[in-house]
Amino acid sequence: MPKYYSKIFIYALLVVLIAGCGTRVRAYKKKVERVDQEIKGNQGYLFGTPPPLDRSDVPTTRTTLVVEFEQPGPGDPQEVDQAVAEMEQSINQTRQRIKTYKTPPPPAAPRAPSRAIDVRAPIPKQEVTGYTEYTIEKNDTLQKISKKFYDTYRKWPKIYEANKNVIKDPNKVKPGTVILIPQE
Repeated sequence: MPKYYSKIFIYALLVVLIAGCGTRVRAYKKKVERVDQEIKGNQGYLFGTPPPLDRSDVPTTRTTLVVEFEQPGPGDPQEVDQAVAEMEQSINQTRQRIKTYKTPPPPAAPRAPSRAIDVRAPIPKQEVTGYTEYTIEKNDTLQKISKKFYDTYRKWPKIYEANKNVIKDPNKVKPGTVILIPQE
């Protein structure tokens, strides 16, 4: 076996070990018919025909190294059916828990004001002289907020300038942060 075959096999084995996770490797030698040995044409002769060549010493087959990688499939159809049934059962149990879930009763006495934000009720927009208060929501960007208030994405720098003390980086706004939106 030539040296490069063993190197290829070692590299392939390393790839499988690194990315493996259950990947099966099978390597074997295979004899294949050589199709590139047939000589056609005049073989460089300008006139006449060339003398017949003795090609008895030229091999007609070649040996190749085949390396196959196989990812494990889903397995036995019965195992797949069993896994699907277990998932359906889990989904049904979750649906039942959701149906029977009861919200806790409201507190008996009013609590002292806290700094925590009640995430169940949306905070209404409040007017402040020349500004509108807005609480940043999940997946909000300054551009999206600009679109909500000004009907254009281009006025986000105006919002950023008014809130530099709260927003450190205009590309990273945190949900729950209260900002002021300048009125036009």
